[in-house]
Amino acid sequence: MALFHSPTRRVLASSIVVLAVVAAVGTIRAVALGSVAWALVAIVACVAAALVGAFAAALGARAQGASTVTAAQGPAAAHVTKPAAGEKDAAPSAAAEPGDAARQAPATEAPRSSRPEAEDVTDADADTGDADATPAGSVEVVPVQAEAAPQAPAESQLDFESVAQRLLASADPVDELKLVVGDIRTRMAQADGESGAAAQATLSPSGIERFFARVLVEAGLFEKDVKLPRIGVTRSSRTGTLRLRVQDEQLSYLARLRVLKLEAALAAAQRACAYFEEPQRATVEDCYRLMQSLANSICAQSAPINQPLDLEAGELPDGEWAVRRSIATALESLQLPYRLEQHFRTNVADGNVVFQVALTPEQVFPSSMLVDGIGLVHSSREMRRKAASAYAQRLAILLAATAFRSSRRIKHAWVVGTVDNATTHRCYLCVDFDRWRFARLDLAHVDDLRRVMRPFVPNMRVEDGILRPVEQTADLDEARFSPAWRFMPVELSSRRLPKEAAAALGTQSVSGLGIEEASDRQIVAGNILLHLADAGEKDATQKNVRTVIDFTRDDPDPTVRDAGERLVKAMVSGTGPTDPEAIGHELVFGDPLSRAAEQGRDLLSKRDAAGAVAVLEPVLAHLDRTGAYADGKGVVWRYFGSYVDRALYNRKYASDGRALLLAPDSYFAALFYASVAQVMLRHPQKALAHAHRLVELAPLDNHAVLQLVRCLEECGKVDEAQDVLTGFLRDAHDPESIGLGYYRMASFMWNKGNVLAAQACYQSAMSFMPSITPIVVMEVAGLQQPQVTQVATQEEQDDAEPEADDEPADDAGEKDGGSDAQAPANVGPAQVMGGTPQQGAIRPLTQPLSQEEVEATLGYHDIPVAPTPQVSQTVMECTRASVDAEVFPVARNFVSVLAAFDQDDVTLDVMDSLGSEPDQ
Repeated sequence: MALFHSPTRRVLASSIVVLAVVAAVGTIRAVALGSVAWALVAIVACVAAALVGAFAAALGARAQGASTVTAAQGPAAAHVTKPAAGEKDAAPSAAAEPGDAARQAPATEAPRSSRPEAEDVTDADADTGDADATPAGSVEVVPVQAEAAPQAPAESQLDFESVAQRLLASADPVDELKLVVGDIRTRMAQADGESGAAAQATLSPSGIERFFARVLVEAGLFEKDVKLPRIGVTRSSRTGTLRLRVQDEQLSYLARLRVLKLEAALAAAQRACAYFEEPQRATVEDCYRLMQSLANSICAQSAPINQPLDLEAGELPDGEWAVRRSIATALESLQLPYRLEQHFRTNVADGNVVFQVALTPEQVFPSSMLVDGIGLVHSSREMRRKAASAYAQRLAILLAATAFRSSRRIKHAWVVGTVDNATTHRCYLCVDFDRWRFARLDLAHVDDLRRVMRPFVPNMRVEDGILRPVEQTADLDEARFSPAWRFMPVELSSRRLPKEAAAALGTQSVSGLGIEEASDRQIVAGNILLHLADAGEKDATQKNVRTVIDFTRDDPDPTVRDAGERLVKAMVSGTGPTDPEAIGHELVFGDPLSRAAEQGRDLLSKRDAAGAVAVLEPVLAHLDRTGAYADGKGVVWRYFGSYVDRALYNRKYASDGRALLLAPDSYFAALFYASVAQVMLRHPQKALAHAHRLVELAPLDNHAVLQLVRCLEECGKVDEAQDVLTGFLRDAHDPESIGLGYYRMASFMWNKGNVLAAQACYQSAMSFMPSITPIVVMEVAGLQQPQVTQVATQEEQDDAEPEADDEPADDAGEKDGGSDAQAPANVGPAQVMGGTPQQGAIRPLTQPLSQEEVEATLGYHDIPVAPTPQVSQTVMECTRASVDAEVFPVARNFVSVLAAFDQDDVTLDVMDSLGSEPDQ
């Protein structure tokens, strides 16, 4: 076999074989045909084969001698040049196979018994302390090592938390997401398409990273067929999942589907990162299997329905507030693979809850699915529709479980599943789950959906596992879920409040929460509009006059009777309106006071203060002379801008036993416009008189109190103005009032030289009312710039007349630095508070204060930290009481205040559950 060990010898061997074949063929032909020519060919071929064979034999003998010499020198030379054990180069190669490393490791620890002569050389080198020494006269021969098997490239891991932080901080999360996915796909191409050193140099994406990139690409991240809206990323405080919030006012249906699918892809990747104990071993198939398993087991996260949800302190068990808050909290805590878009209503007294949920369209489901026995396949539309149908049914079961857990009084939970596309509204399921049958379900194993749903006789049509449209048989606004009496005008209600609600709201009856003086006229006007004759109808004016008389002459409210008489006179004389809406407006707001207030507002908008005073003052003087709306021995007249103001007034002031009557909105407006006009005309005393009357009429109204503060300041009564403002902050209960209060307080602190207190007030104002930030920026810049000139002028006076300065140093303000650089109007609060100190200016606003520092600074200067704990507790008590009492106009006002302080999803869900007045 040594003959075939080199290319030359292989060629010679092939030649011998060919010549032997030619010789054999020539011999056969010569014998068969008796041909001399063939005999000569055979002889020549034999001679040539013999010569080639002799040459090959000589060449083989020469090669054998050379190989013997190399074999004798190779092992010894290999051991002579090997580094000593413990040195860097003595370690096994990282590129070697595990078997090679195992064979190399003993060589660095113990001598080999198979080659004693080589090991003796190694030991001798070690004893001399010079591992690199070579025996004299020896020749160093580097052995040829076998090529190591290529190692799999190292893998990276998906740090989803880092990705989430990048998306949350990015102004364009979609582009940020494209960068992340683009990097993964690039490394995938390099790792999958290259080999050897190039592949090892690439950090290969892990299975979860590949899954992350795949689901996002399939979700249309890089597609150009649909224009995505501006998107912001938020994070659920309860589940930690990322949510894509659309920032555009309009959104196409296809763009909505794209956003939903991208959000679902992010949720799938997040759960894959959190689920696997060894994420580095998870494959793409494992991730898809997990995603499908989670979608099929969403019901398992619900506890048994007889295990109630926890109540918060102060909640009334089985009350409307507790039930709604519990349901909303449970919904926001659900771990779902797709976005949950739903509305719900509760009627605890009747034991009913209804959900109307927007089902996830089949287009949002994954474009790839894992099929047992086959693997990952591209999902067909039928596969996605089946998955969407099964998910919709499981979601309905989960929502019903949430309703039943909220209260044992809930006996029925309706779930209505709909899909609204660009042109149609379709209902796909409508199920009435009853508590008795539902309690028998094993929520941990909702596998056979047909068997699970059958006992509830659902309004649902399933064909081949796919839901088909059906008639919608339940609606949120039905009386069994949203009784109309919940929304009736508070002022016209005759209901008595329960004991707990009466104590919280400060009144025994629902009408004690009224704020609308014109409610009677508005109701009558609405009834009249329904019976007015058309303008083109014969004798329309006569019929309309008769209609107005019929609806107003016997009304118990004197303002309704007066309005009816005024309107009838105008219609008979031909000066009255003929348009139906104008007739209604004239009935409600056609009195002289309302007309004067409206005219005064229009004049002030044109900066015509003198004209406004000329219109408003005579009307107000007439009312003062007649004693209209003046408090008496057993009655007080008050104005309220909101139901929250009224309830808080009841809690604070309505214990003196006097009856409270509502003053017209036009009276408050006339006083306010008159006060503003007098300030503009430099008549501060007259403006102050109107402002005092405003605060007497509406002690909790922010417009009234802040106008009084302004008038007191114009009159030079700065300390009194600050005291009024301090009391206002102590009672403030909404972000706008608090923000305006701190903004005004900041100017008082600045003017007194308390710059640190001014900074705390400015920061508080911007935190409660971010829209005021540009105004604060410009005001601070304007305040700091003049201070340099003012202080410099004072220093010049001090140099000229040092004895003339009789004021204490603290009244003059601190002078250890200031900033005279004007900040741009679009900078944030942190930039406003900073600046380079300039010599000679009042101490600048320093870096932003922490919340603890703000509160400590405010407390040191006797400025309330709003909202105070007392106000917060009172607002929360009133919110619960108004919802439990089912006075929904009041309840919506209170819940909106809570939502204004904190845009918590639970609070927003509760507010949404209150709904609006159903169409009659």
